[in-house]
Amino acid sequence: MKAFVKRAAKTLKPGGMFSVNYYGVVEEYGYWECILKDAGVNPAFAVEERVAMEQRQAQTKEMLSEFFREIEVDILPQPLRFTTVEELMERLNRRYPNSGKYIKANSKKLEEYFAKLLEKDGQVVVDIATIFYHCYK
Repeated sequence: MKAFVKRAAKTLKPGGMFSVNYYGVVEEYGYWECILKDAGVNPAFAVEERVAMEQRQAQTKEMLSEFFREIEVDILPQPLRFTTVEELMERLNRRYPNSGKYIKANSKKLEEYFAKLLEKDGQVVVDIATIFYHCYK
């Protein structure tokens, strides 16, 4: 990515803007941390993933600032709605592919908790976002 950004910065005229997006899923990771905790499942793996994502986002912004004088961050909300336990389990497994065994070992607790949430509200809305970095030369 760095070579691409460097080339974009080099070809952009002074005062021009370059935009690049990045998945802003830190908010989603925070949501899953709370869900895991509330379901009685240790959220340590989710905390680790969130911290790693926060670091990647900071590194991305730092890298962009090597080539641009100003970086604006625009966060676009993209909430996801789930209406079944299966959808929630699929999303959780997709978000944490390296923790599949742990999630499977705790699937009963998680499925029961998801069922309670769905029974209460009929749906679960998970707030996620996409980040756009507007970079000015």
